[in-house]
Formats: sequence, structure tokens, C-alpha cells
Amino acid sequence: MMIKAMSAKLDQQTQSRMEIMFNTAFYVASEGLAFKKFPGLLDLQEKNGLDIGIQYRTDKKCKEFVSSIASVERQRISEEVHNARFLCVLADGSTDKSITEQEALYVRYTGPNGRPSTQFADIVALESADAVGVTKGIQKGLEAVDIDNEQLKEKLAGCNFDGASVMMGKRGGVTQQLQAKIGRPVIVIHCVAHRLELAVLDAVKTCSYLNRFEDTTKSIFKFYFYSPKRRREVNEIVNILEEDVVYYSGVQNTRWLASRHRAICALEKHFPTTVMHLQHKAGTSDEQGQRAKGILKDLQSEKFVKYLYFMMDVTKVLSTLSKIFQSDKLCITDVVTSLETTLTLLEQLRQEKGPQYKKFEEGYCEETGILKCGKNNIQEVRLTRAGTSLEREFDSFLTEVKGYIDNRFGNLQEEPLSFFKVFDPREMPQERSHLATYGNLEVKSLVEHFSNYLTEEEERNITAQWPALRTRLVRQKAISPNDVFSNLLASRPDDVKDCLVLLDLMLTLSPSTAKCERGFSAMNHLKCNLRTTLGQNTLSDLMRMRSSDQTIKAYKPNAAINNWFSAAKTKRHIL
Repeated sequence: MMIKAMSAKLDQQTQSRMEIMFNTAFYVASEGLAFKKFPGLLDLQEKNGLDIGIQYRTDKKCKEFVSSIASVERQRISEEVHNARFLCVLADGSTDKSITEQEALYVRYTGPNGRPSTQFADIVALESADAVGVTKGIQKGLEAVDIDNEQLKEKLAGCNFDGASVMMGKRGGVTQQLQAKIGRPVIVIHCVAHRLELAVLDAVKTCSYLNRFEDTTKSIFKFYFYSPKRRREVNEIVNILEEDVVYYSGVQNTRWLASRHRAICALEKHFPTTVMHLQHKAGTSDEQGQRAKGILKDLQSEKFVKYLYFMMDVTKVLSTLSKIFQSDKLCITDVVTSLETTLTLLEQLRQEKGPQYKKFEEGYCEETGILKCGKNNIQEVRLTRAGTSLEREFDSFLTEVKGYIDNRFGNLQEEPLSFFKVFDPREMPQERSHLATYGNLEVKSLVEHFSNYLTEEEERNITAQWPALRTRLVRQKAISPNDVFSNLLASRPDDVKDCLVLLDLMLTLSPSTAKCERGFSAMNHLKCNLRTTLGQNTLSDLMRMRSSDQTIKAYKPNAAINNWFSAAKTKRHIL
């Protein structure tokens, strides 16, 4: 009633002015701009003919407006969490620019549209980075969206963390402490994107030359990225050879395989231009010449180039899987299916050469050591130390990659996660005789495992309703499984409504913490070297807005305006 009364006091002119200011504040926050940009942006709009008034045109008011906008978003998430049947907690830690240990908290649940939704809960400055401190930080962060201990006991179905011992430790780790607080076990998932990276790193350690290959690749990127003069020189050669412009970005200490694939592809694309420039620099006697000579020795070797094309094929397969594992909508069943596809493609590379390596073989003459490469394969580069046979090394490496992936993801084939596979329409048999009993044991086992989350009526009805749900699922093989699941959860047909509880739980479980990683990228942008004193509450508000799916075009500020008026300790000045 208070909000309606305050809204009634706003005449059309005042409402219009406030909407302009809140829209501008939303833009400032969503773009990560400094609050001091706010007055200037209002001046610009006023110059363009908008009526803004004279009140509330300071950076401090912008901060207030942003707080109200974030508060409305927080309330929305809190309401959705309250209405959700299950919750999964995602958490990860990082250090910000002020050397403060931060813990980013996200919650995943099935939204009102039946689709999994991963939302920002809070970012918390930790008192300590040990298991006790992180657990306290997680509890504090969840309270920001009104998730208290009672809510956790009732709804927490799973946790998704990275593989750090402080999080996953079996003796006193965060997962153990959270389970002790709610008095029952939950599903704990080690982020699948991290697991994939670790599996590949394990395999790389078994191939001694790959470490040298990566060092040479990094040396090339550093050689050009930190020298405008060398970048200018190499692009002068581009004009002579009529090749693409050369650009080597900075070396990123990132985990994601996709970035490594892009780096290798960039090196192959600019290979002839880079070799020609390094040959020119190696002819000088200064320090740069010596560095160029050392890089060129490896870069121009046949073994390096063969590994370059081989790794382009391998990282293409792995980076595709990595991108899938970073999706916010990723489901447990997607993980298993994507892994099987990737392992099949890796085995295919082991048995026959990939497209990039075939391209190398077509352009390379072992007798002369000359490789045709570059745009349209018209450039020629003579490779050194020809005649190296690497088939056994490639075969061994691919075998190791497959083995380590199987090892790292083995627990997905264990109970109860493996049982969720029966809900995937892609896995269901077509023959009626095989379908008749398909999934009966798995569904019964899921009911037993998750009995703490179910009512007695649901426990009785789920196994009885499974045949009806199975029939619905098998008829929709051509549709994306996630779309099938979401449509069922949104419509909730009476004949399968209790069985859908298991689908709801399955979609709630998050396999990846990539959302947390993206949150830290936003944190580093917001709390940069120029804003190290940014307050914790303000950082949380800004990250909440950066995490929101709303665009400036679709944003409607009325709820935030009402929130701002109602939160006033004194009377607001009407514009």
C-alpha cells in the first residue's frame, strides 16, 4: 500500500524523469562504468532534448539507484528460490585487486518455465580461506537471497565446486560441513569443465615434447605481444606476402581448452609470415636476434609443425566439449552424452588422421622439407630436421587422453547420477518389448536414494507413473531433451506429476561452475586497479546486475523506482 501511495504522488513528468535516471543508472552499472559518468550522461541526454530536472544528478544518487535496481533483482531471485522445489549451490573463490579473498555464490533451481536457472546469490569477503571460513561465507551469501538453514535442510539437493581440497575434502571440507549442518548427504559434483582440464593436463605430462611445444608457442605470443615495433615489422611482411594481418594476443593463464585451440590456430594461420620475420630478426646480433633464433629453431622444425597440425585436430574436439561444459543449461545427461561423443571422436583421430593433419600432409614434401602454407597455400617454408615419425607418439597421447578422461569422469557412471540416464529420450530403446521394463530398476533406486526429499505419496506414485512418463519421453526423441524436460515441468500433466519430481531434481543439479568463473571475470572488471576501494555491498550490487539477463532496451525501472522511494529514511524530493 505504501508503494502504491508513493507511486500515486508521482505525476507524469516526475515519473518520466525518474525513469530516465534509473535507465541511465542501469546502463552505468551493466556496462561497468564509474558512477561519476552518471552526471555527464544525464547532461548529454538533456542536451539532446530530454527533460531530466535538477535533482538527484550526482554519482552518489547513481549508487543509490543501482542499489535499488539490484534489490529488486535480489527479491525476484528470492521469490523464485522460495517457489523452487530443490536447490543446488555453486561456489568458487578468487582474490580481487585489493588482495581480498572473495567467494562467489550462485544458486541453481528449476524456474517457473521449467528450465534450469543459475542465479547470482552474493559475493562474500572471507574472514579466512579455510573450510570453516568458506562455509561461513557460503551461508552468509545464501542469506542474501533469503536461504537460511531451514531452507537448506528442506531444498538443498546438490553442491557444485571445483576440486580444491578445501571444498571437496572428505575430512572437514566444505561439502562435509554443509552436509553436517543440514543433517543428511547431498549430491556433490566436481565441476566437469575443471575435470576435463585436469584430465588433459594429466595426459600432457605423459608426452615430454608437448611441454616444449607449449613453451615455444608462449614464447612466440610474448615476442610479439609486448613489442609494438615487432608487431609493426611482421605486418609489413604481411603486405608483401598478401597474407592476413598478424595478431598474437597476450598469454592468458586460463584453464579453458578453447583458448588454447584459438592460440594454435592463430599460429598456423600466421605461420609463414612469422617464420619470415623471425628469420629476419635472427640475422641481427642483439638480444632480440638471439631470442628470435632460439624460437625459430623449434618453430621451423618438422616435429613442431607436425605437432601443431595434430594438436589443432585434438584441441578442436576437446575445446568443443569444454564449451559444452561451460553452458549454464548443462544437464547431467548432457555430460554423459557429450563425453561419449568426444571419446568416439578421439578414437577416430587415433585410427585415422584428422582434417588439419591431412591438410599438412597434402602441402608437405618430406623429400625437400618444403611446406606449402598460408592463405591459399601459396607460401613455402622449408622445415628442418625432416624425417621424424610421430605416429606412435600421437597414438600414445590420444590413448592417454581417453584414459584420463575415463578416470576423471568415472563417478558419473556410479549411483545415483548414472540412474538419471534413463530419462534421456536419446537413450531409450524403440522396440516395445525392450521399452516395457526400461528404467524400472533405476527409477526405483532413485526413489530410494532421494526418499528424504519425497513425500510418502510421491514415493508410492513415482514408480507407478514411470511407464506413462517413459511413453511421453520416447515419443519425443527428435526434440532436444532439455526442451522435452522443460515442457513437461512447465505443464505438469496429472498422470506424471509425481514422477516429474525426479526430473526437477535432475535439472537442478549443476555439473559446472563456469558461471562462477564468469562472475570473477566481471569482478575483475568492476573492481579494477582504479576501484580497489569499491565497497563490498556495491560490488555485490554491480555483480548482480552484470549477472542479470536483462538488456537496457527491455529493462523497466518502475519496480526499482518504487523500491527507492519506499526505502527512504526521510521524505524524497519530488522532481
